[in-house]
Amino acid sequence: MALHSWSGPQLPPEMYLKIFRCLTHEEKGSVRSTCRLFKQLIDQPACWRDTTVILKGSVAYSPGFWEMLKKRRTCSVLVRKARANHLRKLLLSLPSLRALAIDPISDAGILDLLTEFRNVEKLVLKVDLNTPAKLFIVHHLNHLTHLTVCDLKRHCRENQLLRGVSALTNLRSLTLHCDWGDPAVKLFRFVLFQLPSLRELSVKVNPFYMALQPDSFSPLTGEQCNRIGLPHSCVSRLQLEKLELLDCEDIDLCEESLNQLSSLRRLFVHFTCGERARHFSIDLDSVLRKLPHLTELRQKRGRLICKALPAHLESLSLNSVFMNPTVLKRLASAELKHLRLDHCTSNIESLNDFPQLFPHLKTLSIRCFHMTGNEFVHLAKLRYLEKLDIVDVSSIPSITRQQLEELIRGFRITMDNRVQIVQHPEPQERAACDCSAH
Repeated sequence: MALHSWSGPQLPPEMYLKIFRCLTHEEKGSVRSTCRLFKQLIDQPACWRDTTVILKGSVAYSPGFWEMLKKRRTCSVLVRKARANHLRKLLLSLPSLRALAIDPISDAGILDLLTEFRNVEKLVLKVDLNTPAKLFIVHHLNHLTHLTVCDLKRHCRENQLLRGVSALTNLRSLTLHCDWGDPAVKLFRFVLFQLPSLRELSVKVNPFYMALQPDSFSPLTGEQCNRIGLPHSCVSRLQLEKLELLDCEDIDLCEESLNQLSSLRRLFVHFTCGERARHFSIDLDSVLRKLPHLTELRQKRGRLICKALPAHLESLSLNSVFMNPTVLKRLASAELKHLRLDHCTSNIESLNDFPQLFPHLKTLSIRCFHMTGNEFVHLAKLRYLEKLDIVDVSSIPSITRQQLEELIRGFRITMDNRVQIVQHPEPQERAACDCSAH
C-alpha cells in the first residue's frame, strides 16, 4: 500500500510521539501504514521504549523486519519455541539486546549461545530439557542483573543451576520457579549468601518438593558448608527488598530467618491452591514486627491472621482471602494508600465505611466484591483517590452496563475528573514469568 503525505493538522513531532506511545502495538501498526510522516515517527526509539517484541521460532522474518527492529533500538525480546539457529540470527541482528526471554528451551544448543549475548542484563528461561546439567553454564553470565528460571522439573538432581547461579555476583533479581528436590534446600540457602547485590527474590516452595523450612533464610554454618563441600558464605546479612513466596503452605520462619529479612519493603505470599488453601496462614503479627521497613504486602488465598497492621504499611493486596467486618477494621490500623481486594470471599454488609476506614487511599481495586450502585457513588468521599479499578463489571450485578456508565460519569463529575477509572485489565509484562498469576 502506497504511503501518502500527512494532510491533517500539523503538530510538533514530540507531540505526535507522546500520543503514539499511548497506543497498543496493533494501533501503532495501523497508524504507521497511513503516511510517510507517521511511519518515520512510529519507528522512532522513543515510541517503543520499554516494549518487548515477541518472535516466533517458526516464522522466517525478512531482512527489512530486522532492520526495523534495529531502527527502533529494540532492547527486549521474547522468543517462543526457539532453536539455536534462531538465536544466532537474533545475536547478529540485535547485538545490543538488554533483555531476553526464551519460552521454552527445548534445544540444549541454545544454552551454549547464551554466553554470546554479552549485553543482556535480564534473562528469562523456561526450561524443557532432558539434560538439565548444562544449566551450569549460567555461571559464565556474570553480567546478568536479573535472572528468571521457570518450569525446571524435579529431575534436575545435580543442582547444577544453583551452583551456577552462586557465581552471579552482580545479580539484583532472582526468580526460581522450579520443582526442587530436598537436597537443594541447603544449596538454596548457600546461594542466597553468595549474592551481595541481591535485592529481589521469587521462589516456588511447593511442599511436595522443597518445603519452606523455618531456617530457609538463615546462612549455613561453617560446619554445614564443610560437610557438603561448599565455600563459606560471602555475605553475612541479606539485603532483600522484595520477597515472593509461591505455592507455600503455613509459613513459620525462625527468629534468624526473620532477622535476615528485616530489610524487606515488599512481601508477596501466594498459598498453594486446592481445598485446603483457605486454612493456610502466616502469623502476620510476628512477621511484621520484624519487618520495620515493609510498605507493601500481598496475599493470595489462605487466611489473614493479624490483630493490627503497622502504620508504615502503605499498600495491601488480598486475592481470594476471606473477609469480614472484623478483619476489615483491623486493616484500617494502617494508613493505607493503595488497597486491592480481588475475589475475596466476603460477608461485609456495606462498603460505605471505606471512606472512614481508609481515608488516605490513592488507589482502590475492588473486583468481584458485589457492591451496589449507591456504594459505588459513596466512594467519591475518598478525598485523595486518584485511581479506581472496577475491571469486573459483575462487581455491581444489580445494574446494567449503561447504568454503570452513567454512575461513572456522575462519579467523575463529583471528583472533578481527577480519578482514573480502570475498566479493562492492564497488560502484563510479556517477558515475565506468569507463575504468580495462578
